[in-house]
Amino acid sequence: MNICDEKHLPEYKIVYKGAKKSNYTPIWFVCSNCLETKRYFYDENEIIKITQIELS
Repeated sequence: MNICDEKHLPEYKIVYKGAKKSNYTPIWFVCSNCLETKRYFYDENEIIKITQIELS
């Protein structure tokens, strides 16, 4: 599973565009801190969808 850090609680599911001519669609689960501070998680040109995960 693609996560920002094993110690972080995932709060968002981010679906990225895959490589051209590839069927693989990368999905990452990230915490709000990494989403806000790490630019590579929020590249608007590469994101298809961001969904907030409901914490129970």
